[in-house]
Amino acid sequence: MGVVVGGGLVDRWPQPAVFVPVLLLTLALVGLYAFGTHQGVVLALIPLFGFAVAQAPSIFQARLLDVAPGHTDVASAWFSSAYNVGIAAGALTGGLLLPLTGVRSTYLMGAVLTALALAVLASAHIPLRKTGS
Repeated sequence: MGVVVGGGLVDRWPQPAVFVPVLLLTLALVGLYAFGTHQGVVLALIPLFGFAVAQAPSIFQARLLDVAPGHTDVASAWFSSAYNVGIAAGALTGGLLLPLTGVRSTYLMGAVLTALALAVLASAHIPLRKTGS
């Protein structure tokens, strides 16, 4: 469902669409950290997290292809590499935090990092290009 919604967002509003999954992830992670001991809240936030995680790759990939015309092969390779480095870094960070501070600390770290990503997105000026123009 997240991929379908994300595809619709990036088609209609390409530039603002990149904020949606990052903002949803930040909200879900803050909520999981703050209310992680309340089962009902966790059961509501996990689907929100999954919905946002499903959107992120398709939205970012679509924007990448839009802003790198003529170099989509190289841009896609860099995106794929960066995405996989991020996954590995997240696993490493979680693996280091988990035995020291418990599960909820991983939510806090994720919330901090996604909030930083929102700040980077807000400060970056990415030109809007129409494909096929």
